[in-house]
Formats: sequence, structure tokens, C-alpha cells
Amino acid sequence: PCYCVDLAAGPPDLEDLRQWLREHRVRVLNVAGPRASGYPEGAEQTSRLLLALFGRDPSSSS
Repeated sequence: PCYCVDLAAGPPDLEDLRQWLREHRVRVLNVAGPRASGYPEGAEQTSRLLLALFGRDPSSSS
């Protein structure tokens, strides 16, 4: 399954995204986007989204 988020259009509804993750029983989440040279703020926006979605630092191993 694929869930596309356009961060340039604004933040997605986190509850909708959480529901989609549950419905599709997602165990591995692949995150992709444009090159940093074309969208330099993308990495920071993505990190903030993942932190809000999962409630912790996405780079944390615990």
C-alpha cells in the first residue's frame, strides 16, 4: 500500500495516517521524497511529522 503526503501543502491529518497504518498492518514504513537540493526543508519537515506520528525521536533505537 502507498500513502502519499505532500508536506508542501501542509501537515497531514495524523489520525487519518494512524488509521491507515493500522488498517494496512504496516510493519515497515518506507519514507521517500525529493532530493534535498530541490526541497531543502523536506528532511526537517519529515522528521517533525514522524516524531508527531510516533511520539518519539524517529532515530531512537529504544
